Amino acid sequence: MNKIQLLFILLSISFFSYAQKVEKPEIIEKTANGYTHKIIPLVQYIENTDSCKKALLILDSATFINNNCFLCHYNKIMFTVSLKNFDKGIEAIDNCIRLKPAAHDLYMTAGILNELKGDSTSGAVNFKKSLAICQSVLDTMSVTNTNFIMLATNKAANLIMLKKQDEARRELKKIYHSQTDELSIQIIEHLMNKSREDIINEFNLVPKK
Repeated sequence: MNKIQLLFILLSISFFSYAQKVEKPEIIEKTANGYTHKIIPLVQYIENTDSCKKALLILDSATFINNNCFLCHYNKIMFTVSLKNFDKGIEAIDNCIRLKPAAHDLYMTAGILNELKGDSTSGAVNFKKSLAICQSVLDTMSVTNTNFIMLATNKAANLIMLKKQDEARRELKKIYHSQTDELSIQIIEHLMNKSREDIINEFNLVPKK
């Protein structure tokens, strides 16, 4: 699993991120989304500085038109990380949280962006928030639920980021042997022996000229 694949897994939008509907005028939403479609060819060049800057200009135009376009803000994150522009990345994830405050994955992403900026205090606040949301949902969720693995692995990732690696490993071992889906197994195996520094570094893409 390479860095870009991991980035998309860790930045994947959970069903909670879609669960809260944000009302937007239909015409404005279509216009903003029209801009986001223009970045699709640039994703494959995410490690290229010029491509990232071009994508962000497009996405900034989209959020200027409609500041409530969730995907417009969300799609900025991968490009800002590649450019090491963590302040702009935090601005983007803060807007995502503003629009979908119950989405546990957004807080985890915010925490990692804080860590990349060097703000471990804010990072810990976000990891604790993400962990609390994951735990509250897992407490009432069946292990057969299609979203169980996503929540369980995100819970483990938050524990790792909060320096509770042994606890995270125990949680991952609980679910590992019951899995048959290859992607779920790969994600669990990938996290099993990861440190918080490993997770931070795998977000930290290096742009190419």
